[in-house]
Order: sequence, then C-alpha cells, then structure tokens
Amino acid sequence: MGAAVGMPIWVALGFIYELYISLGKRSYPHIRREGVKQFLGFLQFAGGIALVSVIGAVLWHLAEDAAYVFAAVAVVILVLFYGFAGFMAYWWYGGSGPGKSEGPEK
Repeated sequence: MGAAVGMPIWVALGFIYELYISLGKRSYPHIRREGVKQFLGFLQFAGGIALVSVIGAVLWHLAEDAAYVFAAVAVVILVLFYGFAGFMAYWWYGGSGPGKSEGPEK
C-alpha cells in the first residue's frame, strides 16, 4: 500500500523539479519561496515515509532481524544526513562562504 502512495508522489516531485530545471534560472526565485519549499518538503517526507515503510514491511515479512537492522541504519543515516546538511548550510551561508552574498536574482 505504501508504494501505491509513495511512487506517484516521487513521480510528481520528479516532474516538478524537471519543470524548474527546464524553465531555467528565472524560475529559481519561485522555488526558493517559503511556501513552495514547505510544500516540496512535505511531499518528499510523505513519499520517503511511504517507501521506507514498504521496505520495512517486506523485510519484516522475510526476516524480522533484517527489519530491525534496516530501521536502525535508516535512523543513523538520517541523523548523519541532517548533520551534514547543517554543516553544509553553515559553511555556505556563514563566514565567507559562497552563499553569504546570495540574494534574489534579477
């Protein structure tokens, strides 16, 4: 059931991002709007949860221990990813990072 929800979400996200890429740099200020970022973030979260739950359910059915390992590794990877993203944002926007002078494109 999760894949029936998750896959269409990921297809829609792929279409949305491909549209922004096709439209080029003039569309970037739109994707940087807070509401758009929140909407896309919600879709990514929902699609991710749906697909991870399917993988977990299949693993639980095949080998319960594998499902526990998968869940533990998924949590560790999420923590590492968010830590990396935080450090990357700090580097990009802080100090003398390249994003410090970033502003709306004209």
